[in-house]
Amino acid sequence: MPSKVKRNYAKFELEEPAMVLSFLQSQTGKNVEWATSGSHFGIRVPTSKEVDERFIDLRASGIPLLRERYVACCYALQDKFWANDPDGIRWEVYAFLEDSDHLEKND
Repeated sequence: MPSKVKRNYAKFELEEPAMVLSFLQSQTGKNVEWATSGSHFGIRVPTSKEVDERFIDLRASGIPLLRERYVACCYALQDKFWANDPDGIRWEVYAFLEDSDHLEKND
């Protein structure tokens, strides 16, 4: 069962392992966009402090990262960072702060 559903969005959260699958409806409304076109995989951690700790650990390994604080994404405000896996799939490590009415920070 999805944990969050909007007109063009559905999110599924697993507790163990802590994994999130988010799906966005395509602009045509006929297909689901996958990780290469806007959707992504996520690892939810309990606090912003843990986001910072994991960011520091991965940055030390040389993996390119993008850090964002208090941003709207997937109808939630989050502290997070992004990384791409070897296949180019986008992953986020994030802490949920509160619900939002906005899909993205610019909508």
